[in-house]
Amino acid sequence: MFLTVTLVVSAVTLIYVYLSWYNNYWRKRGVPGPAPRLLLGNFPSFILRHRSFVEEIEEIYNKFRTRGNFIGVFNGRQPTIMVLNPSMVKDVLIKDFKNFQDNEFADSINKESDPIFGRNPFMLKGEEWKQKRAEVTPAFTTSRMKSLFPLIEDVALRADKFINDNKNQPIETRELCAKYTTDVVSSCIFAADAQSFTSDKAEIREMGRKLMEPNFQVVLMFLVLGFVPALKKL
Repeated sequence: MFLTVTLVVSAVTLIYVYLSWYNNYWRKRGVPGPAPRLLLGNFPSFILRHRSFVEEIEEIYNKFRTRGNFIGVFNGRQPTIMVLNPSMVKDVLIKDFKNFQDNEFADSINKESDPIFGRNPFMLKGEEWKQKRAEVTPAFTTSRMKSLFPLIEDVALRADKFINDNKNQPIETRELCAKYTTDVVSSCIFAADAQSFTSDKAEIREMGRKLMEPNFQVVLMFLVLGFVPALKKL
């Protein structure tokens, strides 16, 4: 009995030490930032789903924006820099982007098991990312964007008609925005009418809903990867 209790206490202690090991990471380096919560870090809504992830970012930003150009936060148990100063954000995204082009999700995707998502420009890095970016960039020139405006305007008119036709009943704003986005993307990229505003079960909208719905398996996967990054490839 004593041995069992000892083993349990030791295991719990080791788990606690492992999960809280980086909690003083930013404090030791003199970087300001909010104290993380065990297991959840500074963004618990990603797991708990009790409010928008953006609200947590805004709350942290408002609290620390006068304390420096950046702060240290925790994504799960992983230390992460959160840039607050607009000029520094611009440097990261434009002037010095070559030093920040890779993202943490790239190593989580296996192109062999997921050949479509694995070749998504947002999931690539290094030279492969540069090559794909060069292929995509011509689609977003000023003249191309101007040529898409009539298509976007047409979708806006359809959205306006949908709102007027349903003005005597509640309209779910999130679903309205999702319908609008679906039709704009379908019209501009696929040259197809997704019929999100005219069909109750529009196929493209339904597929988009399945893609974006909270998925426990995906949340669990990112939770585990946040705790044990070494499992990414596995």
